Amino acid sequence: MLQRDFSDMTEDLDMSLKNVHLITFDVHNVLLKVKNGAPYHYCKIAKEQLNINADESIVKQRFVQAFRQYNNEYPGYGIRHNISSRQWWSLIFKQSFQDYNLSHDIETKLSRLLYDKFAEPHFWLKDPSADDVLNKLKTTYRLGIISNFDERLIPLLQSFNLYNQFSFVLSPLTCGYYKPEKDIFNLAALKGECKTNEQMCHVGDDYELDYLAAKNANCKTIILTKNEQEKNELIKLHQIENSPIITSLNDLLPIFL
Repeated sequence: MLQRDFSDMTEDLDMSLKNVHLITFDVHNVLLKVKNGAPYHYCKIAKEQLNINADESIVKQRFVQAFRQYNNEYPGYGIRHNISSRQWWSLIFKQSFQDYNLSHDIETKLSRLLYDKFAEPHFWLKDPSADDVLNKLKTTYRLGIISNFDERLIPLLQSFNLYNQFSFVLSPLTCGYYKPEKDIFNLAALKGECKTNEQMCHVGDDYELDYLAAKNANCKTIILTKNEQEKNELIKLHQIENSPIITSLNDLLPIFL
């Protein structure tokens, strides 16, 4: 069944989501996003701090490959492989700059710089509607976070005055589970005092890690896309039933309130 227009789905959505008690959110590209994309800043920092001239398009390609590889080999930032999140990211950074024949010492310095810099809030943007939407939703619902983010998550949420909006924050390093594992959704439902997982709705931007993972855990789910074009592409690629696809956090308000 093809995804119908948002306006045509209202009645079905009201029935599907009427018993929701808890709404959980992913963070990256939902509540917070990196200004101009991470590879842009990687190259800028490398140039300014260590005089490394790197091509952003090459670094981006290597980064995507490395992230996919190590996310498969050491999921959840290596929580079950006895490596730290800083070590995990060092593997990513090393492979992202592998074309530039950096010495071990320079690789180590660059990895430390990049990891520490991205703990700073000025590299990130908060969704402009986040505060208003969360403030309105939490008058009726319990709110939580389920995110495959590393140990820098909570300080970032605090920097953007988001942390206190949520009853709990679940990430690989805070609970030992990661998406798409059912356990992290089960734990969220437990913390949100849901009688069943069907009383929980998860909002995220990733088809596999958010939509499918939540559905497989018997939770309701809503997909956030960047724009109408991305929404239409998602509809063409995947069969999505009884779950809205939204293009703005503001779209949550008429769904739930």
